[in-house]
Amino acid sequence: LEAKKDETLLSVREAARSIGVTPGRIRQLIVEGKIKGRRVGPRFWLIPESELKPFKEPSGIGRPRSGAT
Repeated sequence: LEAKKDETLLSVREAARSIGVTPGRIRQLIVEGKIKGRRVGPRFWLIPESELKPFKEPSGIGRPRSGAT
């Protein structure tokens, strides 16, 4: 994974908060290949902020996310 020079890298927890899901869901998306991340150590991931862009845009399908207005 090559992040752009000035791109922000997020932890799993920060990425989850950013798109309104749980950290477990972020890990699941990484395993499924839907989000690219870099493993740092045995349990820590860094995710480029740009990888989350498709998940921030509402798809209009399904139930609204909790807390969405």
